[in-house]
Amino acid sequence: MLLYFLLSFLLLSSPVLGQYVIHPTPKEVDYRILRMAEYLSQESFQTQNDSLRGLLAKEAYELNQLANMPNYHSYTYNSLFYAYNQLIANTEDSPLFNVLDQKPRRVTRLGSIRSLAVHPTKPVIYTGSSDGFLLEWKLKIFPQKGDRFAYDNLPKRLYQTGLIRSIAIDPTGKYIAVGGDAPEIILYDLENKTIVKEFKSPMYGKHRIWKILFSPAGDQIIISGEDQLIQSINIKNKSSKTIFALNDSVPVINDLFLTRKGTFLVGSAGHQGFLIWNLQKEKLVGHYKIHPIDAPNKPTAKKITKVAIGGNSERFVALGYADGTVNLIDLAQSNLSTNELKVYQRTPHHGQITDIKFSPNNSQMIVTSLDRKASLWQISDPEHPNYFPALERNYEPTYLEHLDWVYSASFSQDSQKIITGDRKGQLYIWESSPDNYARALCNCLKKNLSTPIWAKYLDLENDNREQFIQNVHGKKQFPTKACLDASGQAYPVIDINP
Repeated sequence: MLLYFLLSFLLLSSPVLGQYVIHPTPKEVDYRILRMAEYLSQESFQTQNDSLRGLLAKEAYELNQLANMPNYHSYTYNSLFYAYNQLIANTEDSPLFNVLDQKPRRVTRLGSIRSLAVHPTKPVIYTGSSDGFLLEWKLKIFPQKGDRFAYDNLPKRLYQTGLIRSIAIDPTGKYIAVGGDAPEIILYDLENKTIVKEFKSPMYGKHRIWKILFSPAGDQIIISGEDQLIQSINIKNKSSKTIFALNDSVPVINDLFLTRKGTFLVGSAGHQGFLIWNLQKEKLVGHYKIHPIDAPNKPTAKKITKVAIGGNSERFVALGYADGTVNLIDLAQSNLSTNELKVYQRTPHHGQITDIKFSPNNSQMIVTSLDRKASLWQISDPEHPNYFPALERNYEPTYLEHLDWVYSASFSQDSQKIITGDRKGQLYIWESSPDNYARALCNCLKKNLSTPIWAKYLDLENDNREQFIQNVHGKKQFPTKACLDASGQAYPVIDINP
């Protein structure tokens, strides 16, 4: 009972403990079909024929679903992405179709994208970079180089200052706050394209800002920085209030996260774990240290670099570490009053974790790292609301390969797209669901393979797979699900030599 009341106090709308089944059994997996899906996925990577590659990847995706496997498994996503990329990317100009590498007018190079944010109501991305540029980008993919570099599609330079470490957009989308190595925090009006206010650090010489957040009402910004204070600043009158003053036991807060209603603030404290504050009661809820699971008696915990809260009812605390570890803390299985935390430890990366974001619909999480990868995590399963895939012992996220170190990430407001930013000042736009790539492949290819070709790959004569053959144009036809046009009719059947 004590645990339940404590969790109700901490969470915005805490679930009753026991309401969730942590590891329910989803539909039984048909491993025979799953092996077929994995085989076709591998074949799609090996073939040199673009059409065949795309249709094999799509069939692997369909078989994966038929095997009762979730559609977010890594091999499904990557085979579809690779096939689609090979179809439409101009590999001479851009090896990845989903990269935005254009620069503003009269700018020859861009610094690393240290922070990015998506407008709450418009398809627009804002980035802050190491060279001090605040840029505005269209949230749109331009596979052809000519389209990307058309004047109207270039990123727009809004402002330039010192190195930008953090940006945040207010809930209405009217203002963006910018902080970093410059001696002031900038409040920029996105509608009128002007600076409306500047907030200076009260401590001379210690003005660098690590993190900026907007309150849910948009009337305050919360900051942590080099001046060893966590403060809330009233935007209207510029008055400030100290939330927490750092000390010897907590010498730094390098990242902050504010819960949706603004009740609780979570901060990562490097080697000293993480802290939670109740902003309404203006008190520290607790200071929590997590030691490595494989070395519980080690005196110094690993360095936490990023923190976020998400999932259904903001159930999970996600912690990213300097060594590439990611810890998921399930608050519904933890006792915060006694510092007993249920920790699920993963090591998905080989470089420092640089950003963690949960999707607005709370079903996914994106993690970026200096190992040139981002990892896409399925936190919950829409078809099984009480099932949390990322908590499974052998769970592996989907890896999104980049061309350089990845510093920042965000989801679009509809949770359908993921945006990541790298050291070269480039943005990447990814689909959050492989189903979008499967549909795009069909729209590009406008064809289906004949049964003899499918038989060649799957040996239909020697293995009873007739149950997977559906009727297309009155004839028995593989694949499991044909590519259809806008009217729902199957595209023509053709033979493609492997």
